[in-house]
This record gives sequence, C-alpha cells and structure tokens, in this order.
Amino acid sequence: MAILYFYKITIFVQKTQKKGNIMKRKTQIIGFFIIFMVFIQVVTSCDIFGETNPNNTDNSTVSGQTVPALQTSVYPTIDNLVTNPTTIQNSATLLQFDGNLTITGQQDQYTFVPSVDGRYRFEITNLATGNVDLIITNSVGTSVGSSTYVSNGSGVTINNINGGETYTIQVRQRSGLSQYRLTIGHQKPTVNITGYTVVNDSMQFNDQYNNYKWTVSSSGIYRFEISNLTTGNIDIVITNSVGTSVGSSTYMSNGSGVTINNINGGETYTIQVRQRSGLSQYKLNIRKQ
Repeated sequence: MAILYFYKITIFVQKTQKKGNIMKRKTQIIGFFIIFMVFIQVVTSCDIFGETNPNNTDNSTVSGQTVPALQTSVYPTIDNLVTNPTTIQNSATLLQFDGNLTITGQQDQYTFVPSVDGRYRFEITNLATGNVDLIITNSVGTSVGSSTYVSNGSGVTINNINGGETYTIQVRQRSGLSQYRLTIGHQKPTVNITGYTVVNDSMQFNDQYNNYKWTVSSSGIYRFEISNLTTGNIDIVITNSVGTSVGSSTYMSNGSGVTINNINGGETYTIQVRQRSGLSQYKLNIRKQ
C-alpha cells in the first residue's frame, strides 16, 4: 500500500517540475508528508512486529507460537500447607467404595495399600436396612481386624496398619439387602511442629489420631490448649522422647488444655490429638508460661 502511494506521488511531482522551482518544492513537501502519513497508518493497523494486545484474554499467536491466555494462578492444595510462620495444616485421606448387596450371603472384596504406618478406620454408611460384617486381612491372609452386625456409622479401627502393605477388606451380607458405602480413614503423616505456636487441623473420621513431633527450645512450663472446635470433644496425650506420658486430658472442648510443668529444653515430645466425639476442625495452641 505504501509503495503504491509513493509511486503515484512521484509521477505527480515529475509532471509539475516545469512549473518552476517554487511549485516543485511545494509539491515535494506535500508528497513526502502524504507518504509519511500513509506509512504511519500502515504500521499502526498491521501487527508487523509480532506483538499483540497485552489485555487479550484469548489464546494469541505471537511470532508463530501460541501463547496461552492470561490466567489467575492456582496453587495446589497439599498436605502440611504452611499458611503463616505460626500455623500449619494437615489433611487426611478418605478412601471410599460404594457397593450393593443384592443376594443373601454376598461377599464384596476390596483392596488398598496404605501410605503410612498407623491407625486406620474402616466404617460403613448409607445402609438402608440390615447389617454387614467386616473382615480385614493383611498381605498373607491373616485377619488384622473384624466386626459383625455392623450398622450405619459402625466399623473397625486398627492401630497397627503397615504402610506399603496390601490389605483386603471383605464386606459380608449379614441381614437385609441394601446399598452401602465403605470409607477408609487414613492415618495422617506425623508433622514436625517445632517452632510453631498454632496448629490448624481437623478430625475427619471416627477414632482419628493426629500426631505431631515438637522439639522444645527451652525448659519451662508449657500450656497446650484447644480452640476453634465447632462440635464434639477431643483428647490430648503428650509423651516424652522415651514414650512416657507427661500429660493428658480427655473430653476437651474449646478453652480446655493441658499444662505441663517439667518440659525439658532440647527434648523431642510427641503430641497426640485424638477424636473423642464429633467431627470438627480445631486449633492446637502452644505457649510457654
């Protein structure tokens, strides 16, 4: 487009050369001015430099490459998410299987491989009628836990599940025919809370135990207190480096806690928060008195 305009202006200039030097100079100035304006128009209307509108929200092509649209960053939710220098969060895994008992004597079988050693809960819900039996066996077929006449909300809690081992769960029809849901509450990994004064955590299944390791910076009297419960109660047990209990409390509600007088600086303690009743979030507050 710019070349065509330049050619036409040049022809016009040549035809007017005979009219004198004054007319020639005026025509040249006008011609070059027009060429300049045309060039500016072409540049601003074409993406000749491979640039795009930075506010574009669609996928755009820049220099032959596809550039994704601008997006809001999404951060993945992970276990042990540190939310500030004094708070830590830890989430449990709940594995669920849905089944349907349609004949008398039916036996449904499931397998799972736990990720960590510890305490696991096997619980039945969604029964419309009747009862079931639960039998859990390890990788060599030995029973590690069982319960009969299991109804909604009932189940089996096993303390010594081994991480990495394959376990089999049998759900056996005992009475009635119904759909059901088998939920396996997994042991959370033990969290090192050294240096933290507030732990945000939750109880997500019955008989859940949450374990924390805590190394004390200095000796003294320490208070371990519960807050932010929305329902139910929990227990706390604190043991020293050789496994001896140094303090505990049961049926704790908001504002309840344990005060221990003889905490030793440099020693590592285990703090276990246990589900007693209800499922709720909670805060474990640790402070030196």
